[in-house]
Amino acid sequence: MKDARPLSVPSVSIAYPALLLEIAQERGVDTADILHAAGLSADMLTQKGGFITPVQYTLMTLHTARLTQDQGIGLALGLRLRPTAHGQLGLMMLSSNTLREALDHSRHFGRVRQRTMRLMLHTEGDTAIVRLQELRPIGRSRHFFVEGMLTGSAIGMPYLLGAPVPELTLHFDIPEPAYFAPYKDRLPPTHFACEHNEIRFPAHYLDRPLALSNRSTANEALIVCEQVLAEIGHEHQLDHIVAQVRELITQDRGFQTSVDDAARLLCMSTRTLKRKLQACGTSFVALQEDVRLQRALRLMANPLLPIQDIAHTLGYVDPANFTRAFRRWTGESPSRYRRGPA
Repeated sequence: MKDARPLSVPSVSIAYPALLLEIAQERGVDTADILHAAGLSADMLTQKGGFITPVQYTLMTLHTARLTQDQGIGLALGLRLRPTAHGQLGLMMLSSNTLREALDHSRHFGRVRQRTMRLMLHTEGDTAIVRLQELRPIGRSRHFFVEGMLTGSAIGMPYLLGAPVPELTLHFDIPEPAYFAPYKDRLPPTHFACEHNEIRFPAHYLDRPLALSNRSTANEALIVCEQVLAEIGHEHQLDHIVAQVRELITQDRGFQTSVDDAARLLCMSTRTLKRKLQACGTSFVALQEDVRLQRALRLMANPLLPIQDIAHTLGYVDPANFTRAFRRWTGESPSRYRRGPA
């Protein structure tokens, strides 16, 4: 029987935790402590084509950040993520004809390397936008995963094109953190407290030929990726449901959409929707809370916006209920969070 708890199913390529351990070791940290905290052995990360669970990866990131005393460890990882770190998917991207084709491959086959997020490409006028879409709540390590994946994607584009992209900008939906300062000069122009996590650059780059384009190599990598994707096809269907529900919640500014409303909009029964979300290790309430938290953090970044107004914007009639929810999310009251570290 298929495990109904994807967060406890091996789905993160060992290439990423192995790179994380490299960074920790360079900073003088005993990597055995990190592995022990995640219930892993050194042998597990040497298995070709191996995977660990998102839960194990989360534990690794939390302990790495603590032991290195760097909450920006996701940025450090992203700066190391060259296309070759993504295995056959990276090879397929490098050998694609154009950047557009490479990004389409990344969107379609990203699940062969990890299954918590994906990159979506669209354009607005002359601007290309690569937006990070979360397929399920990530938890306490959310900023690490978001920063790592988005930074890695931005850093990887010049490698694909064989030339720099000076107009490229990074956008994060969290307020600017204190740990960003040491990384600022190594990253493209970066903006915080934005509506979405995304990369923006001129759309004309999309149809430029790639430096290492090779149709034969791309086709060989494509075959491998399609085989892996076929094995996780059912999970892809579930991920799509989570993404749809999350989008419905995001579009509802007043958070008035109920699970019954979502089920009706998705043309299924409430019972079926609840079952599908449970199979993804989440629920409608958990997704709603996650979207609320991220929007709350963006609004809190504006010091001129009263907390009472933020509460009402997020659908709380009584600001005290927002305060209780915010404390549950972050461990601090809104006013204490706004004051910053003691």
